[in-house]
This record gives sequence, structure tokens and C-alpha cells, in this order.
Amino acid sequence: MKRLLQFFISAGKWGIGLMTGGVAAYLVAAYEHIAGHSLTAFVWVTLGIALFMVGAFLAWNEQFNKAILADNPEIVIEYEKSAKHITAPLFVKNLGSGNAYRVKIRDITNDAGAVVRFSEVSNLESKQMYEAKGSFENFKEFAPFFSHNFDAFLMDAKQGSDVLETINNTMAPKTVNVIVDYFNASDMRFTAEFEIKRSLEEAHTSFLRRYFNPKRTT
Repeated sequence: MKRLLQFFISAGKWGIGLMTGGVAAYLVAAYEHIAGHSLTAFVWVTLGIALFMVGAFLAWNEQFNKAILADNPEIVIEYEKSAKHITAPLFVKNLGSGNAYRVKIRDITNDAGAVVRFSEVSNLESKQMYEAKGSFENFKEFAPFFSHNFDAFLMDAKQGSDVLETINNTMAPKTVNVIVDYFNASDMRFTAEFEIKRSLEEAHTSFLRRYFNPKRTT
């Protein structure tokens, strides 16, 4: 009974949110304005049932995603730089309760057209991390350490029509998307997307979304 009550509360929360803050509220208001009268009770009941059903699906989908992600690896990217740091490493962490396999950051292309290709890590245990490493293409490395070169790679920019424009392009803030693919013990593929915002003195990483592909690989 408690679980059933929680389901109705969750479904109702989604349904009310859809009705009061979404497209439904706009359509109702538009209809009443054009028609010159309010909706009948029957229409309100029908609309309420329809939105409750949509809310029920969204509530189920939310819990389904939580169940799928439970006891699975949860890969996150960390790249944080302040004015006090000369450079910062790019860390890959597994915050989940399961091991991650075949962890691979997809190729990243910067504003100047250069590419960094990352190495794949075969196994990353729960609560462990590693520093990402890779190789560059169309980019002149100036330091023996990957972290130094990657930091310069993020700020690299296309050449301008003159020296001043080139300098402005280089000093302008940059945003780079980082996508990571990995697998759990059941060979289910997960993908996590992040965003690195790099300014002249600082860099911060933001989580965008995480999703999974339930099909096994061959």
C-alpha cells in the first residue's frame, strides 16, 4: 500500500507539473481565449487523466533509470583549474558501485581543428580513478607532459586575419564537450557527457547527461 501511494504521489507530481507549467497550460489558455468560454468539466477530467498517464510513465521511467544505474559504474570527468595552478590533470573517476570496463574518451577537436585521441582503459574499479592520456594530431606539443599540452590544446584557436584577431581568438573562453563510453560487467554500454569551460585563468567541468544502451555488444 505504501508503494502504491508513493506511485500516485510521484505520478501526480509529474502530471501537475505538466499541466501547470507546460504546453497543456498554454493550449488551454489559448483555447479559452479563442473560443470565449472555459473548458467543460468532462474535458478537464479527460485532460487530467491523460496527463496523469503521462506522469505515470515519467515516474516509472525515472525509477527505471535509477534501477538500471544502481550497482553499475558511474564515470565522471574532472578537470578543474584555478589561477593558482599552472596546469591541471584530466581525471576519469568511477563513483559507482561496479567496475567499469573499456573506458574510452571520444576524440576531442578544438577550435583550431586539432584533435586529441585518448587511450582506452580496460578496467576501472569502483571508487578508483586515473589520469587520462592520449596523443595529438595537428597540434604542436611543447611540453613532455600530457596535462600541459592538453591545457594548451583547450585554449588553442584558429588563426585570425591579423595578429590582433589571432590573439583575441586565443584568449577568448572556450567550451569543449567530453563524451565517455564505458561498459559494466554485463557488457552493457553507458555514455556520459560533460562540458569543460576553459577561460584564460580557470577551467571547470559540468555534467550534462548519462544514458545507456541495453543491447549487448557482439
